[in-house]
Amino acid sequence: MQIRAEFTGASNASANSNPLTVVVDRTADTAAVQEVGPGSVNLLTGDYSISASDVSYYGLSVTRTASSRTPTKAAGQEGQAPVFGAAWMSGLTAELTESDYAYLRRVSDTAVTLVKTDGTKISFTSNAGRTGWVSEPGAADLVLKGTVGTAFTLSDGEGVVTEFTKADAGADAWQMTSSRLDGLDTTNTTMKSETVVVGGKTVARPVRIVAPTSAVDNATCLSAPTTKGCRVLEFVYATTTTATALAVGDYAGQVKDILLYATGKGETSSSVRSVSTYRYDAEGRLRQQWNPRLDQATQVQYAYDDAGRITTFRSSTDQPWTFTYGKAGDTVVAGEGMLLKASRPTLKQGTTDTVDGSAVTMIVYGVPLTGTTAPYKLSAADVKAWGQTDVPTDATAVFPADSVPASSTGADLAATAYGRANISYLNASGRTVNEATPGGHITTMESDRFGNTVRELTAGNRSIALGLTTADKEAQVDLGIGRLGSAERAMLLSTTTLYDDGGIRELQEFGPLRRLDLTRDLKSGSTTLASAGTSVIGRGWTAKEYDEGRPTDGTANVR
Repeated sequence: MQIRAEFTGASNASANSNPLTVVVDRTADTAAVQEVGPGSVNLLTGDYSISASDVSYYGLSVTRTASSRTPTKAAGQEGQAPVFGAAWMSGLTAELTESDYAYLRRVSDTAVTLVKTDGTKISFTSNAGRTGWVSEPGAADLVLKGTVGTAFTLSDGEGVVTEFTKADAGADAWQMTSSRLDGLDTTNTTMKSETVVVGGKTVARPVRIVAPTSAVDNATCLSAPTTKGCRVLEFVYATTTTATALAVGDYAGQVKDILLYATGKGETSSSVRSVSTYRYDAEGRLRQQWNPRLDQATQVQYAYDDAGRITTFRSSTDQPWTFTYGKAGDTVVAGEGMLLKASRPTLKQGTTDTVDGSAVTMIVYGVPLTGTTAPYKLSAADVKAWGQTDVPTDATAVFPADSVPASSTGADLAATAYGRANISYLNASGRTVNEATPGGHITTMESDRFGNTVRELTAGNRSIALGLTTADKEAQVDLGIGRLGSAERAMLLSTTTLYDDGGIRELQEFGPLRRLDLTRDLKSGSTTLASAGTSVIGRGWTAKEYDEGRPTDGTANVR
């Protein structure tokens, strides 16, 4: 949406500010995350995501991602079949182009959404004349062409071109069908999809994905994968359900195997073998996955609660992870399915299989920013002391195994309870702006409206700026900044980066103020300002220039 300020004055005078484009993320999917166990937790919503890369051959990867806040997310994808069950979002990645786009979804005739393999969304709206598409802020490097009545082509700032077409004329989504580096046909990765009816709706699912090769064209490999030189991944779907309440097995309509077609040395055609096998329970939930070329003991295993959230994860012969979910706090984004605790058994010292207790990682949401229960004072007024304008609005703490809090709601804990915790402070956009580690060491990271990091202040330099210790005050004097205000000192001690008006090109970077030992004479013309070996105070400075020497007569070819 766009917002602007309107002003009125005496004699009916009025004026408007220039409009600003704002993206409203109702589910806060893009908020900062932190690794916990085998997955990552959204520090604002508590959504716990577990991802897996089941297959990776010839630059082709097949991935899966599950979410605790939306445990049946895959089943709710518009126009997409839940090929690994309702819990798992499926994804196909072309590693050569680093393309991780899954499909385009129609919102209206003037709006579409680009969905990545992990479920992340990027919105596009048509321009005023309906002659092109405008991306959301922060995605200005993406150029989308096409219409809702035909197909789409997406280009990015790295020269990657991705094409999307419908698997069926009546479908509401456009599947990724190819990805290549612009102008290099030998980098083209191609995918074939088919449509099936699930729950009375026509949805798409992948059939084959072809890796680029100079030996044979992709179209041939899509239709005849045994052709010599083809490198193809093929999805095999179960036609019947063999899983029961007592035993895992196949589940109709879901992937049972992924096959690899490849040509060995001296072979006259591509041979085929299974490289990933899947087993489900009677509810269609994925329970086991492994490479059948290896022993089944290498399998990954999952268990679920009644809502479909993963409660147990076990990789190969490792000790299993167990997850506890619930609702913590009363913020607008709080809800059931927030990760509260991740634990796994610990082994008795000197043994490889004797369990002795468990290691527990706990998450605390809604850590206070002010008041007597706040571990650190980080209100808008407090952070001004070191020149921070990108202020925190929320905070989440992650506690290690040797410090287990009494609650996952910050308001329930005393300020002293956070001594061993790592605390992340987020701004209104869900980006991390401060990190506090044990001992009260606080870093600062500020971003522009495009998401670019424009300022970084280390915990050590923040301490110097504030003069927290005698050594810090001595450092101020040594750097010649003792008489400045703390905010001004902090700016000089920060790393700052400048971008162009569109937030795409980095123009300049200034490092923190520090002492430098000259390796050669510092001169201004023929005048020596400081001799080699002299210790001076200065900042690193990097300036970037673009298109220097580029022809301006129209002969330049820009892709």
